Amino acid sequence: MFAGRFLMVMTSIVERRDVPPAVTLLSVGFNTVRTVGPALGGIIVASSGLLTAFTVTTLTYLVPLVTIWRCKWKVRSSPLPRESMRTAIYDGLRFTAMSSEIKAAIARGIWPSKHRHSRAAVAGRP
Repeated sequence: MFAGRFLMVMTSIVERRDVPPAVTLLSVGFNTVRTVGPALGGIIVASSGLLTAFTVTTLTYLVPLVTIWRCKWKVRSSPLPRESMRTAIYDGLRFTAMSSEIKAAIARGIWPSKHRHSRAAVAGRP
């Protein structure tokens, strides 16, 4: 579900020539984590208990956080002046309100879920 977002940001993280290997590495990493993670979690729960599993899970979040903290990002300078967060949010909402393509995409995302819930209610399901 989140792979698309990671792939979209990939070009700002790696050079253009390194995108195909980076995408491959990302895919291998996702599939490995989806396979190995639940197995390790089950082993930890079975051998040491639920509290240990939650503690290990919490500690595993430190590795990516430290990696991100230590990473030296290339910051692109912009000739435009900085704007406040409030102004940026207002401009984004105004742009969305005036864009028929964005409104159509939002409607396509909202309508099926409302329709699905109403059909379930009529059928007597939660």
